[in-house]
Amino acid sequence: MALAQAHEVQARLADLLLSVPNLPHESVPVGKDSDENVEVRRWVPHADPETGNPRSLGFEPRDHVTIGEPIGLDFDTAAKLSGARFSFLRGPVARLHRALAQFMLDLHTGSHGYTECYTPYIVNASTLLGTGQLPKFKNDMFWVTRGGDDPTLDAQGNPIEREDQYLISTSEITLTSVVRDSIVPAASLPAAVASLSGVRFQSEASRLADRSQQMAVSLSQLAVRSLAPGRRPPHTLSPMLATDPSGSLTHLVGAMGGDAQPPLVEEDGSVGVE
Repeated sequence: MALAQAHEVQARLADLLLSVPNLPHESVPVGKDSDENVEVRRWVPHADPETGNPRSLGFEPRDHVTIGEPIGLDFDTAAKLSGARFSFLRGPVARLHRALAQFMLDLHTGSHGYTECYTPYIVNASTLLGTGQLPKFKNDMFWVTRGGDDPTLDAQGNPIEREDQYLISTSEITLTSVVRDSIVPAASLPAAVASLSGVRFQSEASRLADRSQQMAVSLSQLAVRSLAPGRRPPHTLSPMLATDPSGSLTHLVGAMGGDAQPPLVEEDGSVGVE
């Protein structure tokens, strides 16, 4: 009885410790809400010289759904195949999706010394505990059951305990966990690795109100995850599609560093990099 109670107390203590957030740095000011946040630095490419804000596009931007549906973004087919809040890409928008992924991986690995990785989409619960997704975000994740005829008993007849398994929401989870439970020699740092999260498995999409928001989380996660302890990735891409006043898809606007150019979608639907 005493041993069982000790295990229960230890489990409760572990749950409490896992819910304690990281402590902010001593330089972070105290404030009652986000209105008291302090802006430390701003980076706006091609900013308006007078205001410092992004320049006007010169036309009214349209949301992803309005732009995407005419070039192959198909929610109806996705709903038939998988249910609500998924997306199906065909034609030009599928090609754009592939071009963005290829562009970012080539940029990081070819110009900035990152090692490309392809990581599993399914991970054990202990992996997610190490990166902080569990237990806080458990209800925002998809978890899976294992099929097949895996044995339930070991050679001695004892039950085999298996961890719960989950679909990842970002390849940061797997890239970070490569060095979990390891002591990394300082001489080998920084470690620069990059991976494409082919699909962002995150069920929080169920709380989103409209299709344009749903698309943002149901499409593949195009941003390459680059982990380099001690330095920030030199280039990241936050894609935003834009149309001219006639509604033609003319270019992709990206927030990125350096002189890199994102893939362009021409009016005829072709995709390329300038």
